[in-house]
Amino acid sequence: MRTRTLSVLRSRAYARTIIVLLILVASVLQLWKYIDFRSSSATDVLQKSEATGTPHARIGHLLLSPTPVTEGEHDHCHFHASIEHCAGPSHGMPSTGSHCEKVDRDYDIPTRLIAVVIVLIGSATGVFLPMILQPSATTTHHPSRLTIALKQCGTGVIISTAFVHLFTHANLMFTNECLADFNFFEGTTATIFMGGIFISFLVDLVAHSRSHRRGTNSVSRSAAKLKDEALKNVILLEAGIIFHSILIGITLVVAADGYFITLAAVITLHQMFEGLALGTRLASMKGASGSDDRPQPIRNDPTEPLLPSNDKFLLATCFALVTPLGMLLGIALLGTFNGNDPGTIIAIGTLDALSAGILAWFGMVEMWAHDWLLDGAEMAGQSWGTIVLGLGSLVLGMAMMSVLGLWA
Repeated sequence: MRTRTLSVLRSRAYARTIIVLLILVASVLQLWKYIDFRSSSATDVLQKSEATGTPHARIGHLLLSPTPVTEGEHDHCHFHASIEHCAGPSHGMPSTGSHCEKVDRDYDIPTRLIAVVIVLIGSATGVFLPMILQPSATTTHHPSRLTIALKQCGTGVIISTAFVHLFTHANLMFTNECLADFNFFEGTTATIFMGGIFISFLVDLVAHSRSHRRGTNSVSRSAAKLKDEALKNVILLEAGIIFHSILIGITLVVAADGYFITLAAVITLHQMFEGLALGTRLASMKGASGSDDRPQPIRNDPTEPLLPSNDKFLLATCFALVTPLGMLLGIALLGTFNGNDPGTIIAIGTLDALSAGILAWFGMVEMWAHDWLLDGAEMAGQSWGTIVLGLGSLVLGMAMMSVLGLWA
């Protein structure tokens, strides 16, 4: 028992060390780019001020702005979902068309191919690590503290992904100046988001209806309900994650070289954290082998249903591969992809909003509420120490993905 405890603690320490190091790498890269950009921007601004006689107060404003500001230009340009967006005095005004043309760039293909491998390793690490660290979690109704911490951290990751990343990015797409001629109303993103929630509800409804119709006694009906819940939960989570993971892969490789390394590091962390959320839920689902084939009592916890080990491995592998495949597709489309094309913007915005609705439902209803609030919830009978651990892990997951929203 003591050896097992030390092994768990050592594994947790390794996982935390890897995450901290990756965050530090991303932060250092961003800081280095920021300082390098500031030094070159300051020189340009000072030279221009000497030539035009710009007041010192105006020079200070120019040096402190996120990007160099000149009359008639946007105040702030940045990348979201690997597509450049600008905001400032003219943001939201009818586009002149000059900012909506295809931007031709020289792309560093070898660097992008290396990034494909790095993202693959990060995604695979995130999704398979929980399944390796907690194999015993699939054979007990009393999850360890490690299992609880990973599950709640994953819940926070999914919820933050839905709101901070996907909903925000979708809204940026539908308010893009290149869509000025389409006259989308302000609630377009929220409307599609509700559509994603409704689709998730329908999947839930069908699963519950099937489980009540199958079986002739309470035991067989219980087993049917568990299996249907497993399938339904996996469909919802995989659908919400995979849709936008493909888009992330495509849009990452078309970003300008000056932003690519930072974005690649952030996207690797993004996929690792999402993989952590998916892998934890898959690891918590009981494998359909040995004694686990016996029907279990009806429980509200959605992580207990039977799911064959081969299916869990297949689902984890699909997640690990989808973003690298999207990146390879993006590399193949580098000569033709236009991130400013209205059709592209609308397609990305729609899929982001739908994915946000799906993940919001799954994160808040199937994960958060089921784990904490419903009858028989996993956290209901835990000690105060375990509850604090769960809440802290939940907030940590939200915070990590929210911080990544600063860059991607």
